[in-house]
Parts: sequence; C-alpha cells; structure tokens
Amino acid sequence: MPSLDYIEKLTGIKEEWIQNLKETESALVLAVQLPPQEHICPHCKAATRRVKGYYTRLIKHSPLLHKELHLLYRQRRYICSCGHTFNEKSPFASPYFQTSSSLQQVMLQELRQHLSFQEVARRCHVTTSQVIRVFNEVHIPRPSHLPRVLSIDEFKGNAAGQKYQVIITDSENKRIMDILPARTTPALLQYFYQFPMSERRKVEFVTMDMSMQFRSVIKTIFPKARIVEDRFHMIGLVQALKIRHKKNTSLPKASEVSIQPATSYPPGPFPVEYFRRLRA
Repeated sequence: MPSLDYIEKLTGIKEEWIQNLKETESALVLAVQLPPQEHICPHCKAATRRVKGYYTRLIKHSPLLHKELHLLYRQRRYICSCGHTFNEKSPFASPYFQTSSSLQQVMLQELRQHLSFQEVARRCHVTTSQVIRVFNEVHIPRPSHLPRVLSIDEFKGNAAGQKYQVIITDSENKRIMDILPARTTPALLQYFYQFPMSERRKVEFVTMDMSMQFRSVIKTIFPKARIVEDRFHMIGLVQALKIRHKKNTSLPKASEVSIQPATSYPPGPFPVEYFRRLRA
C-alpha cells in the first residue's frame, strides 16, 4: 500500500486531508475531508463559517499505480446569514461531476490523441456518457481577429441537428479558426457580423468552392475581398466532365459553346460559368 506522502505527490491530495485509506484488489479508496475555513456566499458576497451539514460524495480520481482511485469526499455545506446555503469549494471536485478535475484533464488529453469516446472511457475506467459530458463542457472562444486569407468550406456532419457544418480556416497559417454548426445564410451572416468592420477589411482573399450561397455571403460581409475558387473543386469538376465524356454522354461541342473573352471578366477569380454550362 502506498504511503500518504507518496499519494500526495502523485495526486495532489494533501496528507492532512486524508482521513482513511483502504486498498482493494482493483482500487484505492481515500476518505477525504477538507479543513474548515471561511467561505464567501455566492449570493450576497458575505463571509461565513457556519456549517449547515455534511454529505459524502464518491468521486473518481485519475488512476494511481494502475488502479482506480476513488475519493469518499465528506463535503461541507455552509449557510449564510442571508439564508442561502452552498457547498464548500474543493481543489479536486467539480460541481455536479462524479469525476475529479484531474481525471477530467486526463480525459481531454486522451481525446487529443483522436481516440473515440468509448476508448477513452475504457482507459479512464468511466462511462462513455461521462467522457461526452466532460467534452461538452469545453468552450472554445470565438477568434477575435481575421486573417488576410480566409478559407470557408462545408462538410457533412450532425451537429445541432444540421446535415452540413462549415469550417473556417486561416489558409496562410494552416490553422482551423472555427467550426459553425449550420451553413445557412442567416447563420453565416450572424457569425461574421460579430467582427467589426476594421477586422473584416483585413481579409484580402477568400478561398471557397463554387457555392453561390457562399459567394453571396462573402460579397456582403467582405466587399473588398477577392474570391478565389480553390483548385481542389476546380480539378474535381474537370475530372467529373472527363468521366462523363468517357461514358459517351451528350456534351456540347466546342463550336456550340460561347466563351466570352477573358478581358470581359473583372480581375479576380477564375471564371467558372463555362464549367457550369458543361455540367448542366
């Protein structure tokens, strides 16, 4: 059985907090209680030391020596002169969670390795729903600045009940900026309008596919930015036309296609109207 000093160094649970230690075949169980101290009421901000009562919580901690570590935490509930009651603050327990802050960090580190929820739950000896709940508590702030070259594209998913989501990236630095749950025009306008005009003017180029919806939104939000159809979608369209030609589908002859001179197009992205006519 590990000593209390050894446990403190590995888990951060101080020796004076540990009331009892029990070891089973599969787990270590620590009975923990924090010393009483003055707390600030979250309702009236007054200081209090009055204890209303105790209750015991079973909290799973990060594994220790290849064994599960369970904390039997005897938590105080304080009462303020204003009449409100509240739980004492703990450095290892999060409100409404049956897992410790340390174990939650381990889960997030495992998820960064592109592991599934089920695999992380197996490694951390928790349920899959607990891993999903910890993951959903992660809040990534919206970026405050826009890059010089912005890329926007859609992908198929299932977030917020939508079939398609939108990914926004910084093309020059090859960095994902944000992922939007919906690709609708109101959702895109609402998102980009959060940035002030001073930031939107910094965007000089926007790379995207040939979506007319994206083009309309970009022209509205970034009136000075040049739209560039990315070569991935252009090459994909050309390959699709080649496949149609090999299958002897009816393609218009070159003499039947009217191509406007390049000088009639404003400087900017490659004209795609010709390809749209071929695909029609």
